[in-house]
Amino acid sequence: MTTPANPSVWRSPVSRTIWVWTAATSGLAGLTTLAGIVIFAGVDRVDMALVLLAGAAWLVLSGLASQVAAWRLSILLAAPADTLTALDRIGAGERAGGDSEPFTDDVRDLAKAFDRLRDRLVRAAHERNGRVSELTRALDAAREVGEARAGFFAGMSHELRTPLNAIIGYAMLLAEDAAEAGDEDAVRDLDRILQSGRRLLGLINDILDLSRMDAGDIVIERSAVDVVALMESVADGLRDEANRSGARVNLAVGQRARVLLGDAVRLRQCLAALTAQALQHNPGREIVIEAVVAEDDAATIRFQLNDDSARLASAVVAATEIQEGETPRSAMDADTLAATVAQRLAELMGGRLSAEVRADGSGVVIVGVPLNGGAPGEAVAAPDAAVEPALTGLIRDASEPRLVLVIDDDEPTIDLLTRWMRGQGYAVISAMNGAQGLSLARARRPDLIILDIFMPGQSGYEVLAALKADPLLRNTPVIIASSDDNRRLGLEAGAAEVLVKPLSRDRLRNVLDVIGEQVRGDILVVDDDPNVREIVQRYASQAGLSVRVAKDGAEGLELARRQAPGAIVLDLCMPGSDGFQMMEALSADESLCQVPVMVLSQLDLTLAEHHRIREAGHVFHPKWTASPLQIVQNIKTLVAPR
Repeated sequence: MTTPANPSVWRSPVSRTIWVWTAATSGLAGLTTLAGIVIFAGVDRVDMALVLLAGAAWLVLSGLASQVAAWRLSILLAAPADTLTALDRIGAGERAGGDSEPFTDDVRDLAKAFDRLRDRLVRAAHERNGRVSELTRALDAAREVGEARAGFFAGMSHELRTPLNAIIGYAMLLAEDAAEAGDEDAVRDLDRILQSGRRLLGLINDILDLSRMDAGDIVIERSAVDVVALMESVADGLRDEANRSGARVNLAVGQRARVLLGDAVRLRQCLAALTAQALQHNPGREIVIEAVVAEDDAATIRFQLNDDSARLASAVVAATEIQEGETPRSAMDADTLAATVAQRLAELMGGRLSAEVRADGSGVVIVGVPLNGGAPGEAVAAPDAAVEPALTGLIRDASEPRLVLVIDDDEPTIDLLTRWMRGQGYAVISAMNGAQGLSLARARRPDLIILDIFMPGQSGYEVLAALKADPLLRNTPVIIASSDDNRRLGLEAGAAEVLVKPLSRDRLRNVLDVIGEQVRGDILVVDDDPNVREIVQRYASQAGLSVRVAKDGAEGLELARRQAPGAIVLDLCMPGSDGFQMMEALSADESLCQVPVMVLSQLDLTLAEHHRIREAGHVFHPKWTASPLQIVQNIKTLVAPR
């Protein structure tokens, strides 16, 4: 095909054709109009001259307008032809070897540039894919390292705490036997063994916790914390050590510092570690833990601990210097290690640990944490829905002692638990692995199961899942007693309580008292979640309470007005109703205004809402973080006085 040299040649014939057509059409129309005027209107000579002049002007103007319109329209119509011409020229230049058209050199340069750009893009894509592959491999390796680290911590915790459980437990038994026999020298020696064992346990816990914090394996939760109850639990846990050293632990809580939002477990751990060190260095003295709202920062609560010897305060200062790099970590002793753990815990909770050494040689240690708890933690998923089964199977004589099944692969632990629980009037059977434990549980139907997590074959969590799936055993309370300190995981799996080895006999006795103590009363559970209704009803019924349930506030108010309950367990967020509105309705009803309410909710409440619940005389428990036994114990406390 031969193409014109100038692409605009395609445009000229189109333009002339359009111009001739439009000019002829418009001119003919104008002349026809003028002729009609002359014929039908009777125009004289003067007027005829004007008509002829107007006709000429019309022809000129219509011609010019048609030319402009024709040229513009031809540009649009000829655009595809121009494109074809350009493409044909490029092809003709390539066929002629690139020398027939000056325009071909630009095309070749453009093609070369395009090829270079394409090559660069291909190389960049390969490099990017290589980096993505490297990152994927690094991520997989990091995941494997994380899993290995978690397994190491779990295994190390188990291997270190299990023998300590036997050392401390048997030392306690021998000390009791020696005290009964009047052998004071043996009691004194065994007491030294107990002190050393507990000291070693504290060091092991601090090292493991510090390693887990360095690895980022500790998650901070956010829930309402009863400061008074928390500080009392710290003092109770250190009562034996305080009695041994002749010291006294006194508590002081300011009126504005009674509730905060934070992690009760980590805050308790922080305060307990510091108080234990203070007791060790201040024998025979008074240790005061004071909780107040900071004067210079109303959003911070300060826990102040006096240290007459100033050794703990000095350790806190040393821990700060180590963290800031002013002192090498090799200079860390036992006191500094405990202070470092407390410092890191305080920082994880959004606060800080500080200390002051006074001129008189005494000191004070201060843990400051935010009242609002900082950012909320991972929501805890509710367990799968369960249906209350019919209670069938073996019925034992009421005169027989309650039966406890211990499932643990460690013989000293089984022996210790057997001796402890027989001393409290329980009958004990045991199993060394999960399969044997499940078989015994189905054959003997125990009243309580104490379960270890780390066992050969089936793990404790697998055994617990099998127990909860059995209609005849799912209502049996299971207490996890293990070196695994993941309390949240145990409660999510369905445990009634989680105890960490080495076991405390006093702590175990308290848990057994909660399970065994029977009370009389009627409670009303108002919650739209069937899981909550089923769990509270199960454990409250085992404690001797009669339970009524309602799925929303309207039904709950109706049941409460029909018969006033001893206590109400109330959810705050239900379809079509608000728990706060129900509390207001209860307060306005003379027959119900004195009924205590336990708020059981997973809502992320503000500090003002927690104060509102507390000022109304009610208590709060976050769903799925407090154990069922803690909830039932609080219910017993609410119901028993009535």
